Amino acid sequence: MEFGPYTPYVTLAVVGLIAGWLSGLLLGGGGLMVQRLADQPVDDDHQEDWHRTMLLLGTATDAELLDPALPADALLYRLFHEERVRVFAPQELRFGCRCTRERVEKLLRSFPDAEVEEMRQDDGLVVVTCQFCNAGFRFDEAQLARLHARRAH
Repeated sequence: MEFGPYTPYVTLAVVGLIAGWLSGLLLGGGGLMVQRLADQPVDDDHQEDWHRTMLLLGTATDAELLDPALPADALLYRLFHEERVRVFAPQELRFGCRCTRERVEKLLRSFPDAEVEEMRQDDGLVVVTCQFCNAGFRFDEAQLARLHARRAH
């Protein structure tokens, strides 16, 4: 999405109708997600753009979000027709966690020994849990010693 001379300032994702049956009831959900891009400056012009975006986004109704006959680009036009909006082709959502044991090992090697010791649980293990996919990586005494030896080289 593009506002004014700032390209791109805000990304907006429209999540289409998600429906299913539960105990004989048709359940559905839809939504909009707005993300401020991190590389944009925070100045008065950008703050005003963000505020205007939030106000316009707040006018979306439940009926619009749940209407399977309302395409995403039509909803965006309804909400932002006075702004310069550029709509990109939809992309499928897919799982995209990149955590690996090797990355976690590299992270642990970056900590001083005292901090790694503070991470130990009562059983002596250090457990790192990925906050994206919830994968757990467990390190025992021998594995931590190997990490420490690799860091020393």
